[in-house]
Amino acid sequence: MYISLNWLKDYVDINVSPFEVERQLTMRSAEVESVKSINEHLKTVKTAKINKVLSHPNSEKLHLVEIFDGEKNETI
Repeated sequence: MYISLNWLKDYVDINVSPFEVERQLTMRSAEVESVKSINEHLKTVKTAKINKVLSHPNSEKLHLVEIFDGEKNETI
C-alpha cells in the first residue's frame, strides 16, 4: 500500500525527514518497504530565457531559438 507523506501530514504534525518517518514507523508499528520520491526526475530539468527566434535555413516550418540557461548561450 502506498501512503503519501502529505496525506500523513494532514493528520500528524511531522517535522522530520521522510527517512526519519520511515524509521520511526518501522520501529513502532509497521514495516516500511521503501520511500519513493515522485519528483526525483525533476532535478535535471532546466529553464532558459529565449533571447532570439530565428528562421531555420533549411525549412520554412522550423525555427532556431537562441537561449540563455543561466550559464551559457545556446542555439537550439
